[in-house]
Amino acid sequence: MSAATPTAVGAGAGASAGDSDASRSGGVVMRGLRLLRIEVRRSVLLWLVPLLGFAAAYAGKDYSTSFDTVPTWLYTSAGIGWSTIFLGPMVAGVACWAAGRDARRGVGDLLTTTATSATRRELVGWGAAAVLGLAAYALLGVCLTTLIDGWGAWGRPEPGLLLVGAAVVLLAVSVGYVVGTLLPWRLLPPLVGIGVYLLLLFQEDSRFWEWQQLGPATWLRPSDYSVLYRPTQVPLTDLLLWLGGLSIAVLALLGLRRREWFSAVVLVVGVALAVTGAAQLLDAGAAYGYRAEHVATFTPTCVSEPFPLCSHPAYAELLPENAALVARLLEPVQGIAGVPLRIEQRGHGNGFTPDGTGTLLVQWIGRDPSQLARTVAQELTQASDRPVSEAAWEAQLVVAAWLMQRLDYDVSWMLVGREPGGDNALAQAALERFAALDVTTQRTWLEANLTALRNGEISLEELP
Repeated sequence: MSAATPTAVGAGAGASAGDSDASRSGGVVMRGLRLLRIEVRRSVLLWLVPLLGFAAAYAGKDYSTSFDTVPTWLYTSAGIGWSTIFLGPMVAGVACWAAGRDARRGVGDLLTTTATSATRRELVGWGAAAVLGLAAYALLGVCLTTLIDGWGAWGRPEPGLLLVGAAVVLLAVSVGYVVGTLLPWRLLPPLVGIGVYLLLLFQEDSRFWEWQQLGPATWLRPSDYSVLYRPTQVPLTDLLLWLGGLSIAVLALLGLRRREWFSAVVLVVGVALAVTGAAQLLDAGAAYGYRAEHVATFTPTCVSEPFPLCSHPAYAELLPENAALVARLLEPVQGIAGVPLRIEQRGHGNGFTPDGTGTLLVQWIGRDPSQLARTVAQELTQASDRPVSEAAWEAQLVVAAWLMQRLDYDVSWMLVGREPGGDNALAQAALERFAALDVTTQRTWLEANLTALRNGEISLEELP
């Protein structure tokens, strides 16, 4: 019995040591979280989160435009990520101010006697700024979605695009906090904000096209996203490597100034990640091209009455009103050879399909049905693949304007003069002359001449 006692005691001691290690690890985590909570409560950024989030959303609202005329989460997600071009500079400036707090108050030297290392304290301060910066980003998303009426949008949020925006915020916080720590000058925060803004803004300058691929906003521009087409697959992994690597490298400077060897290792890792991501982004930039090569495929939603009209499912709510107006538009020419029998929405360009089924492909279906009616009228009278003379083009516009005028739309803008800036008296007179004909005469002429009109073989003077 006595021989077994040491073994039991030893096992109990080993278990106690393991529990003690686990307890100490848990204690370190809890102390870190408590320090982080204290820093969050002390940070000036805490009180500015609502202002920064709303201001960035309001600034980004007018620039977050999309080809889509209906709200979609694809467009909304890109708009939220792209709006960090406004939020990033603001959080960078505030983080710079927060980082220099202790130095400005003259208490920096007093903290050197504490048990926690200076680098660890600074990282806790950065963590608080990062948490509040991400809170401002979340509020930006809520505000922007509300401003552009995106809560009922079609589809689902795009996590990758939102994650890139979060990486931009973290990089801006890192730059601002490190600069504020190293140079705690009172006038520096606004200069840091301006500098970050200019760095983000330069990517909009076409003179730096090759380097624009390193700018996250280049890949997040909302106008490049539609449910009908998408640019070349956004290299999310490369963007995160580039932005995350830069953030790590910048933060390593906090410990590197104290010659901490571990900070040197972190700096090398951060630079390696950033260089890898940058190289991949520059390569991917060459493929960031024409949208016609990347038209989205989808199963259309259709209505058969009063006119067969199909669209992307996101546009389903617009189909009844648009179909009704197209039916009224084509009423006087229905049944004539060359008149569309079916209209289908596609991601690139307008025109009839070559299969002879009478299907007209259109790109634009809007909340205002007159936009689709105008497209159909012009496609009906003009063969887009055939160059025509100016006189023939005027004749085509007159007939298209006549179709639109029947729906009580102002068509004066559709009529052009023979000279740039000249009056359109000839076209206006031809329109009035054609509209004054009786319905039977109009239809008889169109039955005999619509194909010739589309081919550019009839001039303005030859209209009846």
